[in-house]
Amino acid sequence: MTASKARVLLLCTLDTKAEEARYLRAMLENEGVEVVHLDTSIRETIAGAEIAPPAIAAAAGTDIAAVRALGHEGKAQAVMIEGAIRLAHAADAEAPLSAILAIGGSMGTTHRVGLDVSVDRARRLLALHHRLEAVHQHASRGRHRHAGPRPG
Repeated sequence: MTASKARVLLLCTLDTKAEEARYLRAMLENEGVEVVHLDTSIRETIAGAEIAPPAIAAAAGTDIAAVRALGHEGKAQAVMIEGAIRLAHAADAEAPLSAILAIGGSMGTTHRVGLDVSVDRARRLLALHHRLEAVHQHASRGRHRHAGPRPG
């Protein structure tokens, strides 16, 4: 990684948003952004993320089977947020993150709000705004079906 290459932590659940995650990752990588995908899925583990649900649960002091056995999405999210925060900070310590990008519904929003972004990270996020906005504009072309509630 060069000093000028942006490094983004992508928070996206592959169990419900795999297509969107793959598309956004490809768009970011096409723009020269290094993507570290943190998948906080609760329902199932799908390959493709650098930081998968079992590792997130382990960082919270449990395992993914125990998280799933909670039987309550809110309680499961709380555990996954705890692990995600620890692993996001570890990823940032390994190589500084330029931004944190979360996509999804209530879980994506909840997990993004749960992560602590320092003022320095916020400044770097602003520096990336023009690149991410360009990706957003391009990604929205022909993909409006992903805006709003998912069908079904």
